[in-house]
Amino acid sequence: MATATATAEALILQNPTNPVNNPLYTTGSDKVWARQYKPMKNIIPRTAVSPDGVFHANFEDAFLPLLEDDSLRLRQRALPPNKRQWRLETEADCENWFNTEIVNVVLAAWHGFPMMMQSSHVKPLVAEQIPENVDFTFSVKFGGSRRAVAIGEIKRNLIAPEVWQGADLSRSGQSKLSQELRGYAHKYECPQVFCFDGKTLVLLQFRADKADDIKEENCPIDCWVIPVKGSSCSIRSKRRFSLSSLSPASKRYNQVMSQRNDNRRSVDTTATSSTLGGMPVTQVESYLVDPAYRWTTANRVG
Repeated sequence: MATATATAEALILQNPTNPVNNPLYTTGSDKVWARQYKPMKNIIPRTAVSPDGVFHANFEDAFLPLLEDDSLRLRQRALPPNKRQWRLETEADCENWFNTEIVNVVLAAWHGFPMMMQSSHVKPLVAEQIPENVDFTFSVKFGGSRRAVAIGEIKRNLIAPEVWQGADLSRSGQSKLSQELRGYAHKYECPQVFCFDGKTLVLLQFRADKADDIKEENCPIDCWVIPVKGSSCSIRSKRRFSLSSLSPASKRYNQVMSQRNDNRRSVDTTATSSTLGGMPVTQVESYLVDPAYRWTTANRVG
């Protein structure tokens, strides 16, 4: 009997439905190597909380708008997770839940245009090797090598949503977590980093023009606080936004959009599965990826 399929968009807009038992055990964050990094200070909250306690995310002010490539991905066929029950007793349980209920659904839209690869517990894709490794690395291939476009770390019931939402990380537990996440973003040269603790997803975007800017205490950081329960849209859609609209609104925004429009005007064809906005998919893939980085190989400083 054939399994019913849906579009990636339909599943991404849904919340996970499998029942979860979370005993609320907690994991701390106090890694020695992370102490060299400054706690996050210049946080820009991108989530608002309504009087009824529901979290509402604003991505429009920090990401590029959805374009033809996003529409193509959202039309891809996808399957929902199998029915099962969960118990989130360990970090590994939280990681398994996130992979099964969130990542598997989101990546159905990313098997092409370009293809997104997920790696777990691997060293940075940049040349420098470090002893530490982050839990998640999402990468695309560009110019013969893979580049990280988002990285993530799993904790266990550690995130205090009201602290991140208030942009005040003076509490030691959250401050140390912010040092660890800043450190991973710097070491992996990846401005987009997230943390999931079984109850809450925090998405962070460093508004950095080069890797070393991430280390700076005053580097602006977009922050979204997304609870699994109590958000106006699904946690899957939040992950899709952070992986799809890769190029943040920055001083390069107008340059990127101008180049995109020039490329579209130069080719007079109809967008199909092999073309997007008049550009061949091979050209689109390299175009999408190159401006997606806040710094590129050609423009990297230091």
